[in-house]
Amino acid sequence: MSMIKHAAIYLGSSIVGKAIPFALLPILTAYLTPEEFGVWSVYQVLMAFMVPLVGLNLQNNITRNFFSVSKERLASIMSNIIIIVIFNTLTLLIILFLMRVHIEKWLDIKSSWLMLLPIIALFTMFKQLYLTLLRNQKEPFRYGAFEIAFTIIMFVIATSLIIGAGFKWQGMVIAATASAIMFGTIGFFFLYTSGYIAKGLNGKTIRQLVIISLPFFPHGVGGIVINMSDRLFIDQMVGKEAVGVYSVGFMFGMIVSIVMGAFNKAWSPWVHEQLANISDDGKKRLVRVTYLLLLLIPALPIFVWIISLIFMPIMVDVRYIEAKQYIVWIAFGYAVQSLYFLVFPYLVHTGKTIYLAKVTFFSALINLIGNYFLIKYNGTVGAAQATVIAYSVMSLGIWYHASRVYNMPWFGKR
Repeated sequence: MSMIKHAAIYLGSSIVGKAIPFALLPILTAYLTPEEFGVWSVYQVLMAFMVPLVGLNLQNNITRNFFSVSKERLASIMSNIIIIVIFNTLTLLIILFLMRVHIEKWLDIKSSWLMLLPIIALFTMFKQLYLTLLRNQKEPFRYGAFEIAFTIIMFVIATSLIIGAGFKWQGMVIAATASAIMFGTIGFFFLYTSGYIAKGLNGKTIRQLVIISLPFFPHGVGGIVINMSDRLFIDQMVGKEAVGVYSVGFMFGMIVSIVMGAFNKAWSPWVHEQLANISDDGKKRLVRVTYLLLLLIPALPIFVWIISLIFMPIMVDVRYIEAKQYIVWIAFGYAVQSLYFLVFPYLVHTGKTIYLAKVTFFSALINLIGNYFLIKYNGTVGAAQATVIAYSVMSLGIWYHASRVYNMPWFGKR
């Protein structure tokens, strides 16, 4: 019941937090052309790629160790994670600087804006580390307040720049950068004052973190490839105007991801807590809960699709109305993706994260191939279709490996 209560709180805060970007959608579609919206969408993809490159999904080590180590040990882990992400940020800044001419030519975005990406990712990691700690401390109200405040600040800065100062997509980049720095700094401050940052570099801890987290890296990047490479393919094969229209449909379809992501923020720590000392009866109860969720999840994309068709004409400019054809595919893609959330903790708990890397890498490869051929033959909608296929492969693969590495009474098995 506590897990359900926390999931409801996370869902409520996510709905409030994500409702604000939806409130921004009428402004963006009114003040930005589809091509300009497309540039911002491509930049969002780059931000999403940059976070796992900087962070290596190291925040998973907090959840993995929270219930089994002392606060002093957790502080050492947190501190060395921060050292790693700072090192990664500096490395990526150097690489971007050296390759700026080629990347600028490929993406048609000035290098001065691209150089902000590692900075955004660094402070996003600080924010994620603090939020991960709040999740495991079972502080959903503080978590939600922090997330909502972040979104409100970004909304205020973005609207001020776009409406008040006449900025275009650049206003969104400035807003993303400013809000990331502000809340990343606040998150770092709270970690420090709460005693979760220890002094000193520990080479052994860094090696352990890297060994555990390296499999998360291809998993994280592979997930981003599946989630966002569609817009890069559309950009190169169709054009930025098509990216802009597609991205509006994507925002409506990803409501499923918002709901399931909020649920997973409660589900993952709860499962880790159960697995820390679980009996045979506890295993049966956990399996029954999982089966119930498997039955409920498919209804979510249907509901989202119907609601989106009603509200889209009200919320977006007529130039973007074709986006409605992409919603159903994206919604179902995210529903299929969320199925792997249910068993993901088993692989993390047993340290068998290498399977995450293998499955996600293969799924990302399927996605890249699918994007090329399905966009070529079906047009822009082919990108959403490729996402559904890739997430199906990914969820099936992770379920298969999770059932092998951790003994649970699936289908009555002992």
